[in-house]
Amino acid sequence: MAARQFTERHPQTQDLTGHRYGRWLVLGYSHWEWKPSGRNASNFWKCRCDCGVERVVLGSNMRHGTSSSCGCWNHDQLTKSGLSGTAEYHTYNGIMSRCYNEKHHAYHLYGGSGISVCPQWRHGIPGKSGIQCFIDDIRENIGPRPSKAHTLDRIDNSGNYEPTNVRWATAKEQANNRRSTTFVEFDGQTMPLQVLADKFSICKQTLRERWKNGVRGAALVQKDRLLPGRGRDGP
Repeated sequence: MAARQFTERHPQTQDLTGHRYGRWLVLGYSHWEWKPSGRNASNFWKCRCDCGVERVVLGSNMRHGTSSSCGCWNHDQLTKSGLSGTAEYHTYNGIMSRCYNEKHHAYHLYGGSGISVCPQWRHGIPGKSGIQCFIDDIRENIGPRPSKAHTLDRIDNSGNYEPTNVRWATAKEQANNRRSTTFVEFDGQTMPLQVLADKFSICKQTLRERWKNGVRGAALVQKDRLLPGRGRDGP
């Protein structure tokens, strides 16, 4: 059931008109929403940013410091620090769009599938924007992007974008990490089938066929091996 909206402010709701939260100046009350799944009502306020942009903002976001401007503060801070235009800057915009912009062509694979960005990267912390938290965490935990061939990848593809679940990876490495990837066990290790095929220079389809037919151990990577009732299955 969708949230219900009411335009009249509840008498017990504190009037924030005239208050300042960062660059936001509260102009007046907008409306409140109630969701059947929620315990409390959400109050929204008409606000004007110091840069002139006017928006309707959730009151709790302003009070908790997760919204302090229309986004211009983030941009100003990034410009001053020289982070605007960096690889991490573009990466951040990309993951935010995939997770929260329903018009993004890949939204159904990310936000539409329940993938989200951790709170500190999405909203930031007091005195530090979300994108600054993201860039600092990335550079501290996994380092700068190794090359233009690398993009940010989630280690656990069913997990969210958060400090402990990301790495820089090439397109091939990411392909081996997809939810549809076939994993095989060999020599005490579990790895993507493609990795094993590359390691022993065996056709991926040949290796897949052997695995499906129950071939295991050294025979799995043996060249020119014959499957029962068939001819040669390898090159």
